[in-house]
Amino acid sequence: MGRRRRQLGLSQTELSARIGVSHSQISKCEAGTNAVPMLRLSAIAGALRTSSDTLMAASSGSPPFRLAEEQAPYSAESEHERTRRLIALFKALSQHRQGALLAQLTTEAAETQS
Repeated sequence: MGRRRRQLGLSQTELSARIGVSHSQISKCEAGTNAVPMLRLSAIAGALRTSSDTLMAASSGSPPFRLAEEQAPYSAESEHERTRRLIALFKALSQHRQGALLAQLTTEAAETQS
């Protein structure tokens, strides 16, 4: 993860802002002290312009890229934190996928309000 981040010329702070986590969380993940939650893997891969599979395969050296157990999506997060995470995940998607997802959400929201 750190190698790819440096290839793109990103600081840990810049990467953390793109995916909605703290700088220290990126630092700890790169050092192998903290595991990366499955829910964040896609956002990290998107921010680093690579796939989740490539990111995990490239980390077979030291320190290992570890995945945390999948966490409940709305555990103790505030509405602001959930919104920030949602935006980071959305930005990690391709433009085509973003458009499809927006269309689906628009349809579902209209059905909910009916």
